[in-house]
Amino acid sequence: MTSVPASVRGTPTSSLPPSFGVYRPCLELASGGMATVYLAHAGGVGSGTFAALKVIHPHLLSDARFAEMFVDEAEIASRIRHPNVCRVFDFEVGPQTAYMSMEYLVGVSMAKLQRKLESASDRDASGDARMICRALADACEGLHAAHELTDADGVPLDVVHRDVSPGNLMLTFDGPWWSTAASPPRRANATAPSPAC
Repeated sequence: MTSVPASVRGTPTSSLPPSFGVYRPCLELASGGMATVYLAHAGGVGSGTFAALKVIHPHLLSDARFAEMFVDEAEIASRIRHPNVCRVFDFEVGPQTAYMSMEYLVGVSMAKLQRKLESASDRDASGDARMICRALADACEGLHAAHELTDADGVPLDVVHRDVSPGNLMLTFDGPWWSTAASPPRRANATAPSPAC
C-alpha cells in the first residue's frame, strides 16, 4: 500500500467513500456545494501515483441537465494540453456516481500566497510583484490554451473557465503556475444548472 505524501494537508476521515474505478480515496482535501475533492491513490495509473478526485455530491446526480453539463465540462477539460493547466485524466458519470480524476498539484493557491504575503513583516514588494506577475502571465497562457481549444475539425469550442480566482490558481513546488480544474471550463453558450453549483 502506498502512503499519503507527507506534504499533503487534508481531513482524515474514517468514512471515506469506496473506490471509483482505479481510484481509492485516501484523504478529503476540500468540500463544497457541488463536490468533494479527495486525494486518491491511482492504482491503475502507476505504482505510487496519486490524483485529485472530484466526486459530485449524490443529490445532484438526479438532475439530467447537471449530469450533461458535468460530462461536457469533463470532456472539454480533458482535451486541454498545456503545461499551465491541470491535466484531467479521466471521468465517469453513472446513475449512482460521477467523478473526475485530475493531476494532484503539490503547492499553494494564489489566495493562500496572497494572505501570507500580506501578513509578512519583511516583505520584498518588488520581488513579490515580479512573482505574482509571472504567475498571472503563466495562468493567462493556460487560459489562452483553453480559449483556443478546437474540435477534431478545427472548429473553435468557445471555452470559458467560469471561475478564474486566486483560489483556483496554484503555484506548484516545482515551479509552474497551473490553472486548476476546480471549476472546469465549459462552452461559452452553455447554461448553468439550477442546483447550487
